[in-house]
Amino acid sequence: MQEIGISAKGVIDYTVTASGKGAHSSKPDEGVNAIDHLIDFANEVRSLMAKFDKVDPVLGKLTHVQSVFHGGEQINSVPSKAKMKGNIRTIPAYPNQVVFDALDRLIDQLNQKSGYDLNIQYIFPEEAVSGDSDSSLVRLIKSVHAQIYSAPVKVGGKSGASDASEFLHAEGDFSIVQMGPGNHTEHQSNENIALEDFYQAIEFYKKLAEAFFI
Repeated sequence: MQEIGISAKGVIDYTVTASGKGAHSSKPDEGVNAIDHLIDFANEVRSLMAKFDKVDPVLGKLTHVQSVFHGGEQINSVPSKAKMKGNIRTIPAYPNQVVFDALDRLIDQLNQKSGYDLNIQYIFPEEAVSGDSDSSLVRLIKSVHAQIYSAPVKVGGKSGASDASEFLHAEGDFSIVQMGPGNHTEHQSNENIALEDFYQAIEFYKKLAEAFFI
C-alpha cells in the first residue's frame, strides 16, 4: 500500500478476423489466403499505433501488443480463416473513440483490395482515467496512511486498466483513486500477496472509511 493511483491507462481489446477461400495448397491461385491478409493488417497496425506518440507525464505512451494469432486448418491447404487479437492501453490524450476510428479506417482501406474480407470487433473497452494529486480524497488518504504505515505513500499512475474507468460513466464531480496491497507478481506463475500486507490493508481501509464519513 505504498502508492495512490490517481490516473490509469484505458484499455481496448480487439479481435480481427480475416475470411478467405480454402483451396488445395498445390493450387493456391484457386483460394484466398486469409493469413496473408491478416498479416497485412498486423504489419499496418503497428505503424498506425506508433503515430499515437504523445506522452502523458504520469502514464507515459499509448501501448499496443498483438497478443494472439490463429489461422489455417491444415498444412496442405490455403487457409480460409485467420484471427488475431490485440491489446491497446490508451492515455487521456487519446480517447478510445479516436483509436476506434483509426482502426476502422485501416480495416476499410485494406478491404478495398481485391479479395480482402477483414472484420474488427472491440471487447469491453475502458477509457483512461486522469486525476488530481492534490484532491481532498488524496490528502485524506495520505493522512490515514501515515497512521498505519511507516513509509510515505507515493502518488502516481497505473499502467493497467481497472474498474476505476466504470465510474467515469457517472459523469460526477468526484475523485477516483486506486489503492491496494500487492507486489509486482501480477500475471506471473507466482502471483501472490503476503498475509501481513493483506491484514494491514484491512486496517487501513477501516480507518479510511471512518475518516471519510466524519
